[in-house]
Amino acid sequence: MTRTMRTIIVALAVPVVLIVIAAAFQYVLYALPFFAVYFLRIEDEGVMGAVAWSVWGGGLATLGVIAYGLVRRVARFERNRAGVWTGSVAYLGVVMALALLGPSMDSPTGVLASTQVFTAVPVLLGIAVAWVRRSSAVRATRSGAPRVPRRGSRSGTRRDPA
Repeated sequence: MTRTMRTIIVALAVPVVLIVIAAAFQYVLYALPFFAVYFLRIEDEGVMGAVAWSVWGGGLATLGVIAYGLVRRVARFERNRAGVWTGSVAYLGVVMALALLGPSMDSPTGVLASTQVFTAVPVLLGIAVAWVRRSSAVRATRSGAPRVPRRGSRSGTRRDPA
């Protein structure tokens, strides 16, 4: 497979995978507070709201970490990097298009738009952190910059016996 085809396939797969993960996560986040309230037998409305907000906040943070790890793992290989960043930008475009084109909740596009807009922020924050970490790592390893040994690396730790 040529490098161009591999880049195109990765660029198409990244937004699809991110949309599927975010949609599945969204439905879990909708149902989990109801199950928690039911199983814990909570009757106070204030406590119900606190349970819902804590589940949503923790779930969205977890979703951002998953997006960061996924993008970072796939972009780790040189041949996939351009496809991952192109797919990440395409994900942003797809979410924006869904938000603009799916205002009616009667259509499947509207339901998908509502789930993606809610979960897009942590996903895009995870992607942005991966992008920033990648660009700072590239700047640190340019020629002329001092190289920092990786963890577990023994370079620079050996002492001359003399």
